[in-house]
Amino acid sequence: MRIPRGDILRIAMEAGLLALLLGFASAAIAQEEPAQNIVGVELRGLERNDPTVVLSKIQSKEGRAYSRDTVEADIRRLYATGLFADIDLLEEPAEGGVRLIFRFQENDILEDIVFLGLKSLKEKEIKKDLRLQIGDIFNQYYLKQDIESMREKYLEKGYPFVEIQSKPRAGQAGVILEYIIREGPEVTVEEVEIKGNRGIDDGDVEDVMETKEGTLFSSKPFVERKLKNDLVRIKKYYRSEGYLDAEVFLEDLRYSDDKSEVFVTIRIEEGTRYKIKRILLEGNTLFLTDDILAGMKTKPEDFYTGNGLDKDVTLVRDMYGEKAYINADVKIDLPGAEEKGYINLARASQEGQKTYIDKVVIQGNTKTRDYVIRRALGVSPGEEMN
Repeated sequence: MRIPRGDILRIAMEAGLLALLLGFASAAIAQEEPAQNIVGVELRGLERNDPTVVLSKIQSKEGRAYSRDTVEADIRRLYATGLFADIDLLEEPAEGGVRLIFRFQENDILEDIVFLGLKSLKEKEIKKDLRLQIGDIFNQYYLKQDIESMREKYLEKGYPFVEIQSKPRAGQAGVILEYIIREGPEVTVEEVEIKGNRGIDDGDVEDVMETKEGTLFSSKPFVERKLKNDLVRIKKYYRSEGYLDAEVFLEDLRYSDDKSEVFVTIRIEEGTRYKIKRILLEGNTLFLTDDILAGMKTKPEDFYTGNGLDKDVTLVRDMYGEKAYINADVKIDLPGAEEKGYINLARASQEGQKTYIDKVVIQGNTKTRDYVIRRALGVSPGEEMN
């Protein structure tokens, strides 16, 4: 039988609409289906751990509605205890719902710790900072932390090539943990060369550094962490001396053939040393601008120095403190340069309110009476705090 084309389109549309309605109906029925209940929780593989303690970490309990999110959170919580090397979950259909079966592989007890290749550090010094101690539950996460801790101790002693491996093996009552250490050579600083510094002497730069050259009678261990910090210190020192664009780089780090000595080259790009063009004051109502400027050590045409500015901030705060404005906030800002080599200096003051003495409490005096001490202090409640 031949069906007209228009009827075909109508039938197809009606069929599609019916399928769509059936889909909505199925979804609605699925949503209305009651959630499965947990009819039982079983723990398997526990030999050393108390089942009551383990159950207290599990929120998926008998009689509650089953939730995949809750079960996954339970497993994460159990792993976080550090007691288990592996956790497997079985979900068995049962009459009235689902039965949860947790299968555990417990971490072993650490029976002993053995150090192989340990020469330059004392075993007692290393052991005291280990997370894993004899008698503890063996934990891979703590093991990684302990290896890193030992490595840091070696680096601080000047052994940058140290290698540490772990080898757990079965013992009679648990795990025997072997640390295999290849210390490598102790590296000392043979030479520190400063390049590019024109305005500041080598000696002044080296004074702010922790990395030092060895002397005839003593050697200085090379610690990479200190060298990285030195680059930051040098840059900070330069900027405190007015070299606000200064940059500091590690140009070269070269080891001797036997890797027992290191030669360090540091490159400094000083840039311009800035002078102060103008000093701008804001927020001061208690003191005249000219009075504050007169008391400051820093003047226009002086080189910018961080130390000088710190002293001036202290001086201005003391001025406010003498007037009982002990909480006055004085800040320094560098709003910009009007011409090459010059910067403006801005000081903003938030004067706040006066502070008054509420009461004077004297404690610890066993021989001298309060009134004698109060008379010597010369202050009383209600007076200005300065």
